[in-house]
Amino acid sequence: EGDVQSAWFSRGNLAAMQYALGAWDEALHAIEAFDDAPDGVEYQRVQARCTGAVILAARDHASEALAEVHDALDLLRRGADAQTVWPPLVYHVR
Repeated sequence: EGDVQSAWFSRGNLAAMQYALGAWDEALHAIEAFDDAPDGVEYQRVQARCTGAVILAARDHASEALAEVHDALDLLRRGADAQTVWPPLVYHVR
């Protein structure tokens, strides 16, 4: 019980901070947890997928990075928060 959305939001922020600090393996591990995230945390799931895509692209795993971006775009099509639209679109174009 509790504030599930805030808990997952914090997990997503942790992944973003790990990425920013160069702890990419830890960030990817935190992002993998979003595979089992409950419904209702799509906003942070989109952000996590985008962070994962940046890491994968930097490691020359372009096809895997693009798959992460496509997952994020699929989430957006299902009604994720409008403010999350631009990051996956920017990553997709990149």
